[in-house]
Amino acid sequence: MVESEPRSLSEDVMLGAVTFGFEQFQPVIRAIIDLAETCAKEPWDMPAPASESEAVAKRLAEVAQSDLSAAYAETAKQARTVKVAAVKAKAVELLTARAFRPS
Repeated sequence: MVESEPRSLSEDVMLGAVTFGFEQFQPVIRAIIDLAETCAKEPWDMPAPASESEAVAKRLAEVAQSDLSAAYAETAKQARTVKVAAVKAKAVELLTARAFRPS
């Protein structure tokens, strides 16, 4: 975007300004690329989720999904927040209870 009343400047002046700006940005762009290459880390291999985690997630979805859907259907923010907090408390209680843990 050129913000300099381009009608009052010749095409050569405008082209020179754009070219100058492009040339001046090149060292900055190279510095950003060098920094990104220097700071880059090798990706980690993530372990597959344990079957116990899958069972817990499935059970949690069974217990909380309908309540969360109902909570997020609430249009009043404070009422919705209270309902979501109740679902969260129930989920935490179930996750920490011995009876919930899969065998």
